[in-house]
Amino acid sequence: MKNQICVAGIGSVTYAMKAQELLTASGIRSKVIRLRPEQTKRGCAYGISLGCGEFRRALSLLRNAGIQANELQG
Repeated sequence: MKNQICVAGIGSVTYAMKAQELLTASGIRSKVIRLRPEQTKRGCAYGISLGCGEFRRALSLLRNAGIQANELQG
């Protein structure tokens, strides 16, 4: 799972960029991506992609910072 990419849906490009900044400051590499509408249940248009090995830690950091992130299928 180390080299696989996981995706977290985040509601807006602004929050996706904030999420990326937070993760970078925490030593986690990520990328802001545009999501297709069918990828989400709640209509999130943007997300972040990152290595699956760091995914659980990243979700925890984001939620603790008040950034709502939804786990999506890679």
